[in-house]
Amino acid sequence: MSGGTPADKWRQMVAEHKERCRRMVDSSPHVRYAGAINRYGRTLTGARRHTTRPLMRPEDARNEFFVASGITEQRRSTSARLGAFDHAVLAHAKVYVILLRRAGVMYYVSVEKGAGDIEGIVRGLKRAASRRA
Repeated sequence: MSGGTPADKWRQMVAEHKERCRRMVDSSPHVRYAGAINRYGRTLTGARRHTTRPLMRPEDARNEFFVASGITEQRRSTSARLGAFDHAVLAHAKVYVILLRRAGVMYYVSVEKGAGDIEGIVRGLKRAASRRA
């Protein structure tokens, strides 16, 4: 991301996160949605599997992303004692939510509840989030 205007750098950064989100969705047929969320809970970009319908209304999603971002941001203060935050899996009745902090953002990923090997899916998500486009 060298050179160019700040707007060019911003577009490039968002495009890189969009590509990572797309790779996360493609990493498993059970991944419904992957979004890159900034430290304030605002969506930078995201990708959804075309065959799925959103479970939340936009205002509910904004609130959910704000809370999830707050959780991962607060974990940073204890990382010196507990070790760096790697991921969290939240189990809901309909989906799993996986929170990953990579590349300066939090990735919020929803996964179908019927997915078998959730740790295998997490490993695939980590690979997709870490690779350069």
